[in-house]
Amino acid sequence: MELSFGMIFSIILIIVFLVFAFMGIQKFIGIGNQATDLKFIENLNEDINKIYLGSKASIIREYRLTKDVEAVCFTDQDEGNNLAIHKKETFPQRENILYVDMEKTLQGDVTDKGLCFVSSNQKIILKLTKDFGETLITIERPEN
Repeated sequence: MELSFGMIFSIILIIVFLVFAFMGIQKFIGIGNQATDLKFIENLNEDINKIYLGSKASIIREYRLTKDVEAVCFTDQDEGNNLAIHKKETFPQRENILYVDMEKTLQGDVTDKGLCFVSSNQKIILKLTKDFGETLITIERPEN
């Protein structure tokens, strides 16, 4: 049984098409993950800005993350960037979150990476507080 040139060429074209389709699907999934990470940072900034503009607040918020995020850490080790998103097999993504009192946030239950919130079911829960007379927000673990 001999395969003609047309059959072999068709099989090669199908394989090339499947490879490009797979690469395209992976790219769309990657864009979705980036959007979820950016949405987390945007939502956190919005909540902090709302609290910052008020005189007193204490809220507990749940934020969605992608499945490759292992932990979200608040740190003062990196000049200018106080938020590190630790992902599997990559370097941490670093961001700057304004109006956070890092001195008060980093008291107590802190590791060498800072105050870390481990992702559970692609979510983390943060407690954002600001008391009368304070100018900055403190981030804490909520009491269970």
